[in-house]
This record gives sequence, C-alpha cells and structure tokens, in this order.
Amino acid sequence: LPNEKGTHFISGASLKPRMSDVSVEQVNAFAEEFLAVDLEGVTLVIESIEERTNFNGQDVISIQYMYEYGHGGVGTNFEINPETGEIVQYHDLMQRMGRDQAENEEAISKDEALDLAVDYLKEYTPSILHHYAMPMSSTRFDERQGVYHFSFPRIVNDIPVMSDQISVGITTDGELELLMVNHYDVD
Repeated sequence: LPNEKGTHFISGASLKPRMSDVSVEQVNAFAEEFLAVDLEGVTLVIESIEERTNFNGQDVISIQYMYEYGHGGVGTNFEINPETGEIVQYHDLMQRMGRDQAENEEAISKDEALDLAVDYLKEYTPSILHHYAMPMSSTRFDERQGVYHFSFPRIVNDIPVMSDQISVGITTDGELELLMVNHYDVD
C-alpha cells in the first residue's frame, strides 16, 4: 500500500486549452515545428493530415509523417484534439533515428523526469489535467532505451478509472518520448 493516502491531482483546476477550434492549417504549422529534425541527411515529410475518429471514439486531427533518410525512412502518426489543439497521441521516432542518449553521468533522475513529464503535460494537454492524478504506481524504467514511463490515472469521484490514463515517456536526456491520452467519456 502507498505510504501516503489520498489523490494528488496534476492541476487543482482546469487550465486554459492550448487553442480553440483548431484548423488543419494550424495543425500543419504546429506539426512542422514540433516534429522538426536537425539530423544531417534526415528530412521530415508530412504525408497527410486528416480529420477522423480515433479508437477511443474521439474526434482528432491525425498527422501522418515520416523521417526520410538514405534509401528509407521511418514514419508514424500523431493526433491532435481539434477543439483544444492539444496532443492526444504522440510517439517520438528520434531514438530510431540515432538521437544520442545522455551518458550515465548526465542522465536525469526519476524525480527530474517526473517533473519534466508534468511540465510537458501542462504545455501540450493542459485542459484535462484537473481530471488526472499524479502516478499511483511505480515508475517503469526501460534501461535499453533509456526512458522513464509514467502513468497518470484519471480520477472520478475519488475512484481511479481503469484504462483511462495519460502515459508519458521521458528519455534520460529529458526529451518527450511518448504522450498518450486515453480519455473516455464516462458518466
């Protein structure tokens, strides 16, 4: 059992959304800036942007993108909430592209990674944070990839909602590696 009882929300009140009524053009501009790469020989290609409903039943703007290099590349998509301009789903591909991880003596601690995770959440998904609590379970650390994984559970009537959490991955050099918002409409 946890030493400390009770729930500690990420934010005590609703924070202002990043934007409101986001256009596809605004998402494209954000994607180009957010996904920018400065590795030699690597080019960002935004393949498509579409409005659709994701697996959670949320309306999202989905950005299909690829990092091209040499005779190949790697690609995926990320999702933005069109009402708030906030990230719904993102996974960093830079580790596959050879971004250097911090050496052990420069690696951030678990507590520093948690602070950074909260900072990223306040920057990229602020309007829903008053529904989510600080992690209640232990942090998972992936030594092979050098990533701390945090799970921020959604709380309704003082009860954690199963499978409704925000997952955040922070690399040992402090970069956002993963941001996944599983937010369901629950009565």
